Amino acid sequence: LIFDAALACIQTHFCKNDPGKKLCMWVLPSALDKVGHNFGPESIEALDTIYHLDRQLKCFMNSVNRITRKRNILWVLTAD
Repeated sequence: LIFDAALACIQTHFCKNDPGKKLCMWVLPSALDKVGHNFGPESIEALDTIYHLDRQLKCFMNSVNRITRKRNILWVLTAD
């Protein structure tokens, strides 16, 4: 749901036809952190969460790439 909410925000507040407009978003998908603490970082639950997170992130990034100009995007992925 976090990626759906972020995409809705981008669709609402970012206009491809306004090259001067800037948008900065911080999206925190925290499911892996919770699963890692509850089941362990090498558990089957953590691996399953990584698999689904990877698919969701790919879909989100592809959707954003269709909305904006690629040269206007900076992706920063971090972990704790």
